Amino acid sequence: MMSLIATGLFLALALLGVPIAMSMGLSAGFVIWWFDMPIAVVAQRTVNALDSTPRVALIPILLLTAIGVSAYIITRPTKAEPTR
Repeated sequence: MMSLIATGLFLALALLGVPIAMSMGLSAGFVIWWFDMPIAVVAQRTVNALDSTPRVALIPILLLTAIGVSAYIITRPTKAEPTR
């Protein structure tokens, strides 16, 4: 239920033109306030979500992909413009 409320509020704020980061923060803050969650529970869930081996292993792969894509975009050949 919490996920549905957070997702719905995020989508509503995003459709209203609120920036994505602010929409995420506001929807998460509202859900924490609405369900009266203690800060210790929020911190514990955050640490448990980040303490995942597959997620940690994915970070270097994403970084290498980003480096490769940016290198390709910078060094890709461009079409020569016709001379007049």
